[in-house]
Amino acid sequence: MSAFNGHLVSPLQGQTNTREASIAWSADGKRLATACPDGTVRVWNPIDGRLLSTYRGYPEESSYYAYTVAWSPSGEQLASFHATHHENQIELLSNVQVWDARTGHHICSTPLDAKSHSVPAMAWSADGKRLAVNNDQGEIVVWGIRSPKLTHI
Repeated sequence: MSAFNGHLVSPLQGQTNTREASIAWSADGKRLATACPDGTVRVWNPIDGRLLSTYRGYPEESSYYAYTVAWSPSGEQLASFHATHHENQIELLSNVQVWDARTGHHICSTPLDAKSHSVPAMAWSADGKRLAVNNDQGEIVVWGIRSPKLTHI
Protein backbone atom coordinates (compact mmCIF):
# COMPACT_ATOMS: atom_id res chain seq x y z
CA MET A 1 0.00 0.00 0.00
CA SER A 2 1.19 3.50 -0.70
CA ALA A 3 0.13 7.03 0.14
CA PHE A 4 -1.07 9.40 -2.57
CA ASN A 5 -2.03 12.97 -1.67
CA GLY A 6 -2.76 11.90 1.87
CA HIS A 7 -5.15 9.08 0.90
CA LEU A 8 -4.42 5.39 1.26
CA VAL A 9 -4.38 3.60 -2.07
CA SER A 10 -4.91 -0.17 -2.05
CA PRO A 11 -3.83 -2.49 -4.85
CA LEU A 12 -6.72 -4.00 -6.78
CA GLN A 13 -7.04 -7.55 -5.48
CA GLY A 14 -6.53 -10.17 -8.18
CA GLN A 15 -5.89 -7.65 -10.95
CA THR A 16 -3.22 -8.88 -13.33
CA ASN A 17 -1.72 -7.48 -16.52
CA THR A 18 -3.00 -3.96 -15.83
CA ARG A 19 -0.42 -2.58 -18.26
CA GLU A 20 -3.02 -2.70 -21.02
CA ALA A 21 -6.13 -1.91 -18.95
CA SER A 22 -8.24 1.23 -19.27
CA ILE A 23 -9.60 2.75 -16.07
CA ALA A 24 -12.69 4.90 -15.41
CA TRP A 25 -14.21 6.33 -12.22
CA SER A 26 -17.96 6.26 -11.62
CA ALA A 27 -19.50 9.74 -11.27
CA ASP A 28 -20.03 9.26 -7.52
CA GLY A 29 -16.40 8.17 -7.04
CA LYS A 30 -17.42 4.96 -5.29
CA ARG A 31 -16.45 2.54 -8.06
CA LEU A 32 -13.57 2.09 -10.44
CA ALA A 33 -13.93 0.11 -13.68
CA THR A 34 -11.10 -1.52 -15.61
CA ALA A 35 -11.06 -2.91 -19.14
CA CYS A 36 -8.82 -5.96 -19.11
CA PRO A 37 -6.86 -7.83 -21.78
CA ASP A 38 -8.62 -11.08 -20.79
CA GLY A 39 -11.86 -9.62 -22.23
CA THR A 40 -13.45 -8.80 -18.91
CA VAL A 41 -14.65 -5.54 -17.45
CA ARG A 42 -14.16 -5.41 -13.69
CA VAL A 43 -15.67 -3.05 -11.14
CA TRP A 44 -13.72 -2.34 -7.96
CA ASN A 45 -14.10 -0.61 -4.62
CA PRO A 46 -11.29 1.98 -4.86
CA ILE A 47 -10.97 2.31 -1.09
CA ASP A 48 -10.13 -1.28 -0.18
CA GLY A 49 -9.33 -2.72 -3.65
CA ARG A 50 -12.12 -5.31 -3.41
CA LEU A 51 -13.53 -6.70 -6.66
CA LEU A 52 -17.26 -5.91 -6.80
CA SER A 53 -18.23 -7.49 -10.12
CA THR A 54 -16.89 -8.90 -13.37
CA TYR A 55 -18.60 -8.57 -16.75
CA ARG A 56 -17.67 -10.95 -19.55
CA GLY A 57 -19.23 -10.39 -22.94
CA TYR A 58 -17.50 -13.29 -24.68
CA PRO A 59 -16.54 -16.88 -23.86
CA GLU A 60 -13.22 -17.15 -22.02
CA GLU A 61 -11.55 -18.79 -25.01
CA SER A 62 -12.45 -15.93 -27.38
CA SER A 63 -9.80 -13.56 -28.68
CA TYR A 64 -11.76 -10.42 -27.75
CA TYR A 65 -10.00 -7.95 -25.47
CA ALA A 66 -11.69 -5.19 -23.46
CA TYR A 67 -9.86 -1.96 -24.28
CA THR A 68 -11.89 1.00 -23.02
CA VAL A 69 -14.57 1.62 -20.40
CA ALA A 70 -16.85 4.62 -19.76
CA TRP A 71 -19.47 5.16 -17.05
CA SER A 72 -22.80 6.79 -17.87
CA PRO A 73 -23.37 10.09 -16.02
CA SER A 74 -25.83 8.43 -13.62
CA GLY A 75 -23.43 5.55 -12.91
CA GLU A 76 -26.20 3.09 -13.76
CA GLN A 77 -24.59 1.91 -17.00
CA LEU A 78 -21.08 1.03 -18.07
CA ALA A 79 -19.93 0.88 -21.70
CA SER A 80 -16.96 -1.14 -22.89
CA PHE A 81 -15.14 -1.32 -26.22
CA HIS A 82 -14.01 -4.82 -27.26
CA ALA A 83 -11.95 -5.91 -30.25
CA THR A 84 -10.07 -8.96 -31.40
CA HIS A 85 -6.36 -8.91 -30.83
CA HIS A 86 -3.64 -10.50 -32.89
CA GLU A 87 0.13 -10.04 -32.56
CA ASN A 88 -0.09 -6.80 -30.56
CA GLN A 89 -2.50 -5.15 -32.99
CA ILE A 90 -6.18 -4.33 -32.63
CA GLU A 91 -8.12 -6.01 -35.40
CA LEU A 92 -11.20 -4.91 -37.32
CA LEU A 93 -13.73 -7.07 -35.45
CA SER A 94 -14.93 -4.75 -32.72
CA ASN A 95 -18.02 -3.69 -30.84
CA VAL A 96 -19.31 -1.67 -27.93
CA GLN A 97 -21.23 -3.34 -25.12
CA VAL A 98 -23.38 -1.66 -22.48
CA TRP A 99 -23.93 -3.16 -19.03
CA ASP A 100 -26.37 -2.43 -16.23
CA ALA A 101 -23.88 -1.50 -13.52
CA ARG A 102 -26.32 -2.30 -10.72
CA THR A 103 -27.12 -5.87 -11.79
CA GLY A 104 -24.26 -6.73 -14.15
CA HIS A 105 -26.71 -7.70 -16.89
CA HIS A 106 -25.79 -7.05 -20.50
CA ILE A 107 -28.13 -4.37 -21.90
CA CYS A 108 -27.09 -4.16 -25.53
CA SER A 109 -24.18 -4.16 -27.97
CA THR A 110 -23.42 -2.96 -31.45
CA PRO A 111 -20.71 -3.92 -33.90
CA LEU A 112 -18.57 -1.04 -35.08
CA ASP A 113 -17.35 -0.54 -38.60
CA ALA A 114 -13.84 -0.22 -37.27
CA LYS A 115 -11.55 1.10 -39.93
CA SER A 116 -8.98 1.77 -37.30
CA HIS A 117 -6.32 -0.22 -35.53
CA SER A 118 -6.31 2.05 -32.48
CA VAL A 119 -8.34 2.15 -29.30
CA PRO A 120 -11.18 4.65 -29.60
CA ALA A 121 -12.34 7.12 -27.00
CA MET A 122 -15.91 6.85 -25.71
CA ALA A 123 -18.10 9.54 -24.13
CA TRP A 124 -21.68 9.50 -22.87
CA SER A 125 -24.17 12.30 -23.50
CA ALA A 126 -25.18 14.21 -20.35
CA ASP A 127 -28.60 12.48 -20.31
CA GLY A 128 -27.05 9.01 -20.66
CA LYS A 129 -29.12 8.19 -23.76
CA ARG A 130 -26.32 8.28 -26.33
CA LEU A 131 -22.73 7.13 -26.54
CA ALA A 132 -20.14 8.63 -28.91
CA VAL A 133 -17.17 6.58 -30.11
CA ASN A 134 -14.36 7.88 -32.32
CA ASN A 135 -11.72 6.27 -34.51
CA ASP A 136 -8.49 7.38 -36.14
CA GLN A 137 -10.23 7.82 -39.50
CA GLY A 138 -11.80 11.04 -38.24
CA GLU A 139 -15.25 9.52 -37.74
CA ILE A 140 -17.42 9.80 -34.66
CA VAL A 141 -20.23 7.30 -34.28
CA VAL A 142 -23.14 8.37 -32.07
CA TRP A 143 -25.17 5.45 -30.83
CA GLY A 144 -28.60 5.65 -29.19
CA ILE A 145 -28.42 3.18 -26.30
CA ARG A 146 -32.12 2.28 -26.43
CA SER A 147 -32.14 2.36 -30.24
CA PRO A 148 -29.78 0.46 -32.55
CA LYS A 149 -29.49 3.48 -34.86
CA LEU A 150 -25.94 4.67 -35.48
CA THR A 151 -25.18 8.19 -36.70
CA HIS A 152 -21.82 8.88 -38.36
CA ILE A 153 -20.35 12.36 -37.94
